[in-house]
Amino acid sequence: MKVISLIWACIFLLSLSTISLGAEKEEMEVPVLIDLGLGFGRLKSHVDITSNDQNVYVFKPFLAGTIEADTLKSIKHKLPKNAPKWLQSTEVTYSPLPLPDSIFFTRSEDGSDKVFGLNLGPDLAVSAGPTFLSVGGHIGARLTYLYMETDLFDEHHFISLGAVAGYALTLKPFRYFELELGQNHTWHIEDELSNGEYLGRMTENYAMLHFRFPYNAKVKL
Repeated sequence: MKVISLIWACIFLLSLSTISLGAEKEEMEVPVLIDLGLGFGRLKSHVDITSNDQNVYVFKPFLAGTIEADTLKSIKHKLPKNAPKWLQSTEVTYSPLPLPDSIFFTRSEDGSDKVFGLNLGPDLAVSAGPTFLSVGGHIGARLTYLYMETDLFDEHHFISLGAVAGYALTLKPFRYFELELGQNHTWHIEDELSNGEYLGRMTENYAMLHFRFPYNAKVKL
């Protein structure tokens, strides 16, 4: 049921970003927050991608649009009739652009394995809670590329499509500044590596700072 509710939220967000097909819809300004984030974390895989338990780090740039709960309440008459009621008390964030949200890398050290790569794809998140604290989750699609320079593999390139889901705790000392602590799980279409193992799941643990800027978007609803 939660997945169905997230799909309803996605449908509503897509309706905000598309041109109206019906003449009965009116153009209106909807306040949104442009969300810019920078984060850092570590990547874990269920199979070894380095030969010496070397840490693989994650740099996380973030760009998305956020609709606050008060805004959703103010336009609740425009929501789909069978959209979940809790949607009006949540914050919804949508990142449709095909920009990298995770950049993977290892520290450059002589004699060590080298891993770099990225994840990219659209994402939808919802969160709820008091003004200073919220808990949320997100779902999305991902294209993952890794280059793994290690003796573990004869073929060092990995590329696969997949899906991502995650959850986060967000501290909000100010409206336009947030600190997020979260975990992401990515599931790939399993691809056999050159050592006979299958890389299908990865996990990111991360911390991220968000800077948010108000913007009035003109949409037809």
